[in-house]
This record gives sequence, C-alpha cells and structure tokens, in this order.
Amino acid sequence: MPNSSSQYIKSPYFWDYKIKKSDLAKPEVKKFWLKRKINMCDWQGVKRKDLEKYLPELDIREDLKNLLKNFLEYEKK
Repeated sequence: MPNSSSQYIKSPYFWDYKIKKSDLAKPEVKKFWLKRKINMCDWQGVKRKDLEKYLPELDIREDLKNLLKNFLEYEKK
C-alpha cells in the first residue's frame, strides 16, 4: 500500500505549483493555468475573455473544448 504522500503526488488533483499574478501575463503560463483549472473543474478566477482568447490553443479534451465553445457562443446571444 502506498504511503499517503505519494498517493497525493500522483493524483491529478494535486496542485504542485504556485503561480504569481505577474506570471499570468505570459501567454504560456496563462494557457497552462487555464488547462489545469478547466481539467479540475475549478472555475474560480477564470475569465470569459481568457477563455475566448485561449480556448482554441488549449490542450484539453475535444468534447470539453466543444462544450465550452458552445457555451461561449450561446452566452453572446
């Protein structure tokens, strides 16, 4: 049986980094942050304008990307 600390490290739900607000100005950091937030269903702090800008470039599941794209289009109406 693995010890509890190694179990958490292997978990995709473990936040293994700290991002400063100033780092979010860099597009590559912003895309990484958005990908992690979306994959963890943590929408706190995610802005619509960032989703619209970076969604086509995000490395997330295609069905999730389509869902978000449809949501953004629906909300514009």
